[in-house]
Amino acid sequence: MIRLDDRELVGRARERDRLAAALDEAAAGRGGARVVLGEAGLGKSRLRREAEALARDRGILVLSGRCVEGGAGQPFRPFGEALTNGFRASGPPPDSAVLSHLATLALLVPSWSSRPAIGAPVLAVAEAVLTVLAVAGRGRGVLLSIEDLHWADTDTVAVVEYLVDNAAAHGAGLLVTLRPDPSGPALDVVRRLADRRAASILQLGPLAPAAMDDLVRASLEADAVPADLLEFVRRRADGVPFLAEELLLGLEGAGALRQGPDGPRLMLSRTVTTVPQTLAESIERRLATLGDESRDVVAAAALLGRRFDWHLVAEVTRHDEAAVLASLREATDAHLLEGEGDGIRFRHALTRDHVVARMLPPERAALARRTLAVLEADRAALDGDTSELAAELAELAGHREAASRYLLAAARHARDRGALATAASTARRALGAAPAEADGEAHALLAELHARSGDVDTALAHAAEAGDGATQLDFALAQALLEAGRPTDARPHVERSAERAVDDDDRHARARADLLRVQLVLAESGELARARELAEAILDRPELTPSLRCEALELLGRARRPHDVAAAEAAFATALTTAEAHDLALWRARALHELGTIDLLDRMRLDRLVAARRAAIEAGAPATAAVADLHLAAALVARGDTAAGRAAAERAES
Repeated sequence: MIRLDDRELVGRARERDRLAAALDEAAAGRGGARVVLGEAGLGKSRLRREAEALARDRGILVLSGRCVEGGAGQPFRPFGEALTNGFRASGPPPDSAVLSHLATLALLVPSWSSRPAIGAPVLAVAEAVLTVLAVAGRGRGVLLSIEDLHWADTDTVAVVEYLVDNAAAHGAGLLVTLRPDPSGPALDVVRRLADRRAASILQLGPLAPAAMDDLVRASLEADAVPADLLEFVRRRADGVPFLAEELLLGLEGAGALRQGPDGPRLMLSRTVTTVPQTLAESIERRLATLGDESRDVVAAAALLGRRFDWHLVAEVTRHDEAAVLASLREATDAHLLEGEGDGIRFRHALTRDHVVARMLPPERAALARRTLAVLEADRAALDGDTSELAAELAELAGHREAASRYLLAAARHARDRGALATAASTARRALGAAPAEADGEAHALLAELHARSGDVDTALAHAAEAGDGATQLDFALAQALLEAGRPTDARPHVERSAERAVDDDDRHARARADLLRVQLVLAESGELARARELAEAILDRPELTPSLRCEALELLGRARRPHDVAAAEAAFATALTTAEAHDLALWRARALHELGTIDLLDRMRLDRLVAARRAAIEAGAPATAAVADLHLAAALVARGDTAAGRAAAERAES
């Protein structure tokens, strides 16, 4: 299911273009050196393979070798590997200039001469390799590619420096990859080469979030991936492609990644974070350098999340603040932590995950209880994203009722951001943690979420389980029944939700109830003028959250559309801008769908409709995706593309 080795290159278009330009120079015999510099896992090897493939496509001879860890006892290893692989079938170039160096070259490729030059100086080796490059590249060009130069011995680095400085003499392209590791001889030499303009450095940083999403889609061979899966990888991989790939493989191996009708799905109830073995070993080595007190501080910090308030660490550990700061400095020097703005965080989210996972269960539970108590002492700190951390701590501590309460808060926070899939999965976790007599709120929230996503039958089933005591039940039932096209049944729930909002003096709830009333007007009587008037009045309220504003704009656009398409399009466009500004996945999908529908009917354009389908799947709104597919199917068939139209129709039906 997961495609890694032959996947398209993602997020490195600028670097690829620079390497392609360097290959053009090599093909013309002008030579030049490019150094790809970056931390482990950022894609240096993938970029090198891309460059080698481009070179072969141009007819350029590729000579590829690599340094290995602990390779100080294998001088010149990458050159021997490169020459062996490049000339295995043909043997050394039959040119007198090369033949005069065969004894020296036999130090690199023993089969080239029975009389190797014992103790040949580094300069002799460098000149011999230069000669091979110059001869082999005549008329076609050569690319010498050396990977992991940070592991090279001093003599190998010296040869690389000589070849770079004398690029005009051999005309070959040189490509080197290395990490910014100051412990070996390579980095200083590369910096010197760059300072004197002999080599160009391509510095790789973490991939941007959008590129990480593209990487996940490409790895899963899916044009759309649910937002909760994208977020899971994005938050833990930190823009590092290798970590993203390892996370996907770990999810697949644990059965947490399943193929659904619309593509891959993340089964959050079975989600596990698999820390790659190499990273886990690195973390353990770094932890081993810390003192006992510092390891305790790091453990407490890990339970407070990737980004943490160091003052709370002092409260949890009961150490004085000076001692905690000293321990955090020690952990920072060991590259476990790093500064971020005016705070501190773990360098990688997976570092934090590993520190939590390595604790013994009783040790972890006891520390979680202390940490939760510290958080609960400041109730204001438990809003928004912090509620999910509190839920995690409650689960680790074995406090099921508290876990359910905090998970519900986190689910509502996700709902308000328009992240339906994340909200629903979190609400299901709350339902699983809640005592049987206290699960009404979770069922009511799930009813509302499924109604929003268009799964009306599931919404009504959860509503039936919620019971009358659930405060959100009327909102959930009203939404589900309106989505099901049953406005008469929805009316009493709309009215009751409005009455409760007034009684509770809850302005947010009043806005939600009034938006339901607009839907009711559109569904029951079709009084467009009345619906416009109500929607416009709601938009004037200063207390509207971004998600409620998007909903009001959508309803306003729907009320305008029959008589003024341009005004409707303006409302939907404002909804899209609002959704994108506040990262509201559901409302972005819905706005794109409305705009795409106008495009289709007015201009026969499909791009925003295609974008709407992807956005709907990623937001966890399959009904919106299905409607988009139906519209796409009709348009594609009308254009004569019956195969694509049939595929879209089949997706909608599934």
